[in-house]
Order: sequence, then C-alpha cells, then structure tokens
Amino acid sequence: MRATPDSAPVPDAPAYHPSVDAVRAALLEHAAAAQDSADRVLWQDAAEAIARLQSGVRDAELRLREREQHMDLIEEIASLGSWEIDLTTEAIYWSKEQIRIHGFAGTEVPRTHPQFMAMVHPDDVEIINVGMAKLEELEPVTVEFRIVRPDGEMRLLQARGQLRPDATGAYTRVIGTSLDITERRATEVALRRANEELERRVSERTADLASINDALAAEMAERGAAERALREREEHFRRLIENSSDQVMIVDTSGAITYVGPSVERLLGYHPDELLSLRPNDLVHPEDIPAVLDSITRVAANPGQTFSIEYRIRHKDGSWRFFENVARTLAPDSPDSGLVANARDITERKRAEQAMAKSEEHF
Repeated sequence: MRATPDSAPVPDAPAYHPSVDAVRAALLEHAAAAQDSADRVLWQDAAEAIARLQSGVRDAELRLREREQHMDLIEEIASLGSWEIDLTTEAIYWSKEQIRIHGFAGTEVPRTHPQFMAMVHPDDVEIINVGMAKLEELEPVTVEFRIVRPDGEMRLLQARGQLRPDATGAYTRVIGTSLDITERRATEVALRRANEELERRVSERTADLASINDALAAEMAERGAAERALREREEHFRRLIENSSDQVMIVDTSGAITYVGPSVERLLGYHPDELLSLRPNDLVHPEDIPAVLDSITRVAANPGQTFSIEYRIRHKDGSWRFFENVARTLAPDSPDSGLVANARDITERKRAEQAMAKSEEHF
C-alpha cells in the first residue's frame, strides 16, 4: 500500500506478471479503488496505455500472418522452396513449398541437416559437401543434386545458398532456395535426343542422294543450316536453364501492376519501378491483349483457382518475348488483395519448336 497527501492509502501495483488482459483489469480495479482523483487518472491512463499496446501487438501479429501467407502463396506458384541451416546446432527450417518439394507431410519433416543429408542420393552427397565448403561471406553457391523422397521417387533439385551473419556478426547461418528441375532437365535431354535423331535422319538422306550432285549440294546446305540452327537453339535453351529466374508480379483486378520482382530487369530490361501502374495495353502484344484481359477477368471471378496463359510482351529494347503465365488471387476467397502471377520466359522454347517443325517438314 502507498499513501498520498490528504488521501487514504492506495493499493500498490501487483508484484506478479499476469497476462496483458489481467494487467489491464488490475489497473482498472486500482483506478476504481483510488480515492484521490490524480491517482485515479494515473491508473486509468496506465490501463488505456496497456489497451493501446495490446491493440498494436494484435495488429502487428495480423500483418505478420498475412505476410507469411502471401510468401507461402508466392513460393507455391513459383514452385520455389526456401530453407535455413543453423551451422552451430545443424538445425534446419523449411518453408511449406520446400516441404512439398521433398515429398513430406507436416510432422515428418527433417529437423537437422544430417537428417536432410540422409535423403540425398549417395552419389550426390559429395556435391553438397563441396558446395558447403565453398560458401564464403555474401557469395552465393549453386549446386544440383538428386534426392529420394519418402515414397521412393527420385527428384533433381537446384539449390542456391548463402552465408548470413547472426546477431553478433558471426556467419553461423546458411539461407537459400531449392527448385525442382526434374522436368526441366528431362526437356533438355529430350531436345538433345531430338537433335541426335535429326542428325541421323539427315545423314541417311544424304547417303540416299549421294548420286545426285544437285540434290546432294542442297541436302548438305540444308543439313548445315539445320545443324547450326539446332546448335544455336540448344545453346539458347541451355543458357535459359542455367540462368533463368521466374518473374513474380502482383496486379489489381484492372491489370495494373502493383508489384514486380527484381528479375524483370534481367528478363525484360526494365527496372521494377518503371512497370508500376502499367497495364496489359502498355506491354502486351496487341494480338494477345484480349486473351490477357480475359484471363485477368477469369482469375478475379474465380478466387483460389489457378489459370495459365501464353502471350507476347515487349522487351525494353523493343523486341517481343513469349511468356507463360500462371496466376491466381492472393486471397483464396477474394480478388480484392490483388492477383499474383508467376511468369516464365518461353521465347527460346517457342523458337526451338518452330525450328524443329520447319526441319521436319523436309522429311
């Protein structure tokens, strides 16, 4: 208890640490019990301060949960998982998409780096060990390796990691991303086999026409052009596989861009700030604008559902690039928060397909 001049004793503040609601209730009780008006106002002000603090904490927690949900959704659409390793304890953290990529369901997720290493194909363990050894301050390292999922399925992953400092400045953490490139590598192998098959067929045709000089000359010229074109397409595709990073953007229901990831500068030559507020009419090929606007309408009208579309978009240098776009609403039940889209440059794939079709027309 404490006393004030010309007043009865006033109860002291509680010495324990109850919940925030209990603290506020106790302060209001003190205010009600206080006989001195100044003390009553003091207790009431303290209770109101606690209420404001509690409201601020709730708002911050809500914003944090919404941000986490948005990041989970972006990772799901991009099929890109994220992870972190504590080098002092070997504990690991995986995002929801990282868990899906590895074929786990919730509680079965590995909790330590050795547990993860047990999933790695035995022939690829050394690849990860070498990659970890190459990690330097602020210098990312990229490796490709195979994992064996719990159901026995083998997948090929591309992981990119970087050392990060802890609160003391010591580099004790590794953060990174993982991308499942199993299908992408299968496509690369299929293109290489198609190239080999085309070379075999060209060789057979050349042998058949060896007795006809004019036809032989035309065939040889055609073969040389086809081989050069295929080598160029294969080289373009290889560079795309090695260096590509999908573009993530958020638009409103009118199609106006409200956010675009930094990869757009490498993919289309624009700084992200240059594209803010632009709409399909500003970037999309005139022939593809109706389809793109229709896709935006369908996504907005079907919250939670995923839609895909291919279209041409103008590069900053004036050229047109083919993009494959997968989009859905940010919120599962409303388009009001915007539409998130994952766009992938498929220009080289389109050109390779056209070159292959033209080559096969000759046979």
